[in-house]
Amino acid sequence: MHETLSESEIKIINELFRKSLRYFFDWSIRPSNSSIKTLEEQLRADMGYSIAKKAIQTPHVQMLGVRGLYDGLYQVLINVPPESIRLGVFHPEVERGRIDYIKFGKEVVLVKPYQSNHERDIAKLASDMQRGPKVYGSGVELVEDFLGETELPRHHPFEVGRMAGELLRDLHSANIIYGDRFVGHLRYDKQDGRLKLIDYGISFIYDGSKPVEKEYVWIVLGLVDGPMGFTDLRKIESDPQQAQKYATIPPSELKTKELEKLTAQMVSSFRFPVQYGGFGLFPKRLFQKNLEQGILKGYTSNPQTPTAS
Repeated sequence: MHETLSESEIKIINELFRKSLRYFFDWSIRPSNSSIKTLEEQLRADMGYSIAKKAIQTPHVQMLGVRGLYDGLYQVLINVPPESIRLGVFHPEVERGRIDYIKFGKEVVLVKPYQSNHERDIAKLASDMQRGPKVYGSGVELVEDFLGETELPRHHPFEVGRMAGELLRDLHSANIIYGDRFVGHLRYDKQDGRLKLIDYGISFIYDGSKPVEKEYVWIVLGLVDGPMGFTDLRKIESDPQQAQKYATIPPSELKTKELEKLTAQMVSSFRFPVQYGGFGLFPKRLFQKNLEQGILKGYTSNPQTPTAS
C-alpha cells in the first residue's frame, strides 16, 4: 500500500505548479521513467522527501507524471485500479488543439491547455451551472468530463429548440458571451438530460460595467455584423472610435445577437426534408418554425435550479 497525499498537500503542490512551469518539461501523456525521476527530484527540492515520496509512489502519478497530481484529477484517480486506466486519443478533436484522454471504467476525462486567460473561470462557472462538462480542479490545464459526440437529442424539434434556448438563457444570465460556433460544440448529456456547450476558449463575461476587453472586440464585431464581420477587422484596428463602439455595446443587444446566431446556426445545420426522431418527416418551414419557437420559449422562460449531480 502507498500513502496518499492529503487535500492540503495537493493544493500546495498545485500552487507550486502554477508558479513554476519548470515542472512541465514533458507534456507527454505517457511520461518516460527519466521524466518521473526528474519530477520526484523537483518535488523533493521544493516540498521535502516525505511529500515527494508519497506523490511518486502513487500508481497513477507514475503513469501520468505531473498531470496525475492535478487537483481534482488526483482525487478522482486515487481510488481507481491502475490497470483499468487507459491513456491516449480516444476521439481526436483537431479544432480544440492538443487533447489527451484518460479513460477509467466507463468514464473519460480530457486534459487540454487553456486557450485564454478567462477559460479557467468560465469553464468552471459553466460546470457549476451544469451547462458545460464537469471540471476537475483549476490547475495549469483544463481537466473535464468528455461528453461524447452526441450533439442533439432525438426529441421533437420544438423541444430541442427549447433546450437550446434554456442553455443560452442560463449562460447569458451569468453574463457569459459564448462567442464561438454553437453547431459542433453542443452536447447532449444523457445523464442529466441537459444540453451543454464545450470549449469556452474564446468566451468572455460582459455586463456593461466596463468595455469589452480589447482581445475580444473582434468577437463582438462578428456577432453584430455577422460572419463577414470577422473578415473586416479594419473597422476596429484602424479606427479607435469604431473599436470603442463595439466595446461598449449594450449587453442586451449583444445577447440578442448571440440568440439570433444560435437560431440561425441550428436551423442551417439540418438538411431538409428531415426525418427527426420518431416524429415523421418535417418539411423545412415546419421544422424551422418549431425549432425557432422552441428556442424563444426556452430563452424567455424562468430558469430552474438544477439538481446537483
